[in-house]
Amino acid sequence: MERLSIFNDINNRNGASIKVLLGSDILSESVDIMNVRQLHILTPHWNYEKINQIIGRIRRVGSHDALPPDQRNVNIYLYMAYNKDYEFEYENSINYSIDYVKYIISEKKYNQALRYNEALQNASIEALICKNKSKNNSDDTNTDTIDSFQYSKNYLDENLSKYLSIVYYKNKNIEYNSQNATQNHYPLLKIGDEKIVNYIKNMENLLETNLMNEFYNIISKLLYTEILEILKYGFKLNLKNIKYLFSPY
Repeated sequence: MERLSIFNDINNRNGASIKVLLGSDILSESVDIMNVRQLHILTPHWNYEKINQIIGRIRRVGSHDALPPDQRNVNIYLYMAYNKDYEFEYENSINYSIDYVKYIISEKKYNQALRYNEALQNASIEALICKNKSKNNSDDTNTDTIDSFQYSKNYLDENLSKYLSIVYYKNKNIEYNSQNATQNHYPLLKIGDEKIVNYIKNMENLLETNLMNEFYNIISKLLYTEILEILKYGFKLNLKNIKYLFSPY
């Protein structure tokens, strides 16, 4: 840690005291490394997120503030050993080096994780907000402002209760898409479907029935996070009775 402190010192921003710092996996956790211009990852890992975690140690907010603006960049190099006599790809070939196999496995796992993450993002309340925000905002800039935040809050206050009640009665909109590469299945809740969005906008009389009034009165007293947890609980157990669904609250 003493060497790391010297390395991170502002007087060492150009490598006057220490130019090269060697580290093990421990440097990927709970350590900030400042003013790094080059990162050389010598050993592959089974999980690509481990590599991203290492990169995240040196690419942090303010990590290069001591350098001029034109030097606030990092070149990243990944190394692997391979047999130069076998440059073509043969899946499951004994001619693969262990480094090459690690990169293949880690990239497949990482791409699969990205698909899961995309499915979760598409199934979020934020996806609905952003979708409607983009439709109603004539400004093409992506800058978040107080006005856009206020729009999101107002949109939630106005539509979330109606939206959740529709999802509650349309819980069959969960479908399972197979991944041919892995033969696994993951749930994708299609709450961003255009049909449901239009259904929400056109249901002005949604709260007229006693059942909907009861549902609205209950969820209007809860936090958004509590409502989402209740929905997940309801989907998991396929509950139909509103009173039983909200019994913990």
